[in-house]
Amino acid sequence: MFKFYAALKQRKLENKQFDRQVANEIEKNKKLAAEIDQRAAAIRKHVEDRMNIYSK
Repeated sequence: MFKFYAALKQRKLENKQFDRQVANEIEKNKKLAAEIDQRAAAIRKHVEDRMNIYSK
């Protein structure tokens, strides 16, 4: 019976660690998405500026 509870406790700990890893990955992906959005905005602005130069 004790082995069962020990295994259950170990499993709970592993699940907590996995949840933390997933949360960290989500945060990392959010940061990457924000960086990509910033770069895309800069590229759009650059293209827009170039289009304005050529349309004159």
